[in-house]
Order: sequence, then C-alpha cells, then structure tokens
Amino acid sequence: MKANASRPTRSLEIGTAGEYLTCADLILLGYRAFPVAQGLPYDIIVDVAGTMLRVAVKSTQRASERPARENSRLCYQFCITRSRRTSDGKTDARPYLSDDVDVVAMCALDLRAVAYCHIRECAQSMHFDPPGSPPPTSKRGVVPGLPRKTFEAYTFARVIAVHRGEVPLLPFKWRAAA
Repeated sequence: MKANASRPTRSLEIGTAGEYLTCADLILLGYRAFPVAQGLPYDIIVDVAGTMLRVAVKSTQRASERPARENSRLCYQFCITRSRRTSDGKTDARPYLSDDVDVVAMCALDLRAVAYCHIRECAQSMHFDPPGSPPPTSKRGVVPGLPRKTFEAYTFARVIAVHRGEVPLLPFKWRAAA
C-alpha cells in the first residue's frame, strides 16, 4: 500500500533508506557502523580500526538527466550540502566542511549501490554514470582520459587510504568533473 505522504516526508524516507543501505554496506564490508541521532551533520559513525569516521549520506531514487547541459545524459546526481533550519523557519543549504564529516556516502537506491568519497575529495555536486552508460562526450566527441565516475570506482577502501594519507587526493578538475 502506497502512503499518501507529503514531499518532505517522502524525501526523509528516501534519506533514511539510504542511511540504512549505507550502514548495511559498511557492516557487510566488515566494519562496525551505527546510525546516529537526527540533527548532527553526519548520519553514520563507522569504526575503522579504532578510529571513528563520520559519514554523511546522500541518497537518490534513480538516475535523471543532468540539468542545463547540452547533450544531457542520465546520471546519478548528488548535492553535497547540509540543509538546516534558520531561526526564521526557512531552510538554507551550506557545504560540508572537514569539521562536519570525514566521508560522504552517495547512495543510488534503485541500484542498491553506494559510492564513498573522502570530504577533501568531494565537489559540491557529484554525478555518477549508471552501469553500462556510454563514455562522456563533448562537442568534439569522446573526451579521452576523462575518468568516469562509477559507483564501483568510489570504494570505502580508497576513502580509508585517503584518510590515512596513503594515496594522493584526486586532481581538483577530476573531483569536480562528471
């Protein structure tokens, strides 16, 4: 039975589903992961060999066309900002800082897939290719050497290595490119 819910409630349900899917993914990877209370800048705490990492989860139901792009194609889009209520009752969004979270998990509910990104590598907007999508193109054709953002490429193991300083950060143009 489908609930007749308002948009904010539906949005909250999508977010909650992403949090639980991400928590399950981390547990299945062998980590201890726990959802945290509402009102914090992060959604999950994960224990990595005694170090607690704060994870913010962003969720989407399905791929959609990228807005305001010529030759737009389907992608999974995530806005890496934190919404909060102001004293006058309005909502504003601000970017996450490394003081807020360590990791951003981007969850595609229809794929049951999670991509992980260290906060120092996150752009404000992240776009991921659906499985089996064609390579990115421009007016000149296929863009050689442009890394494809896929859920498989953004692993939690890489996030841990970035957090420990074992691998270099991605070049900025790759972080912001889709």
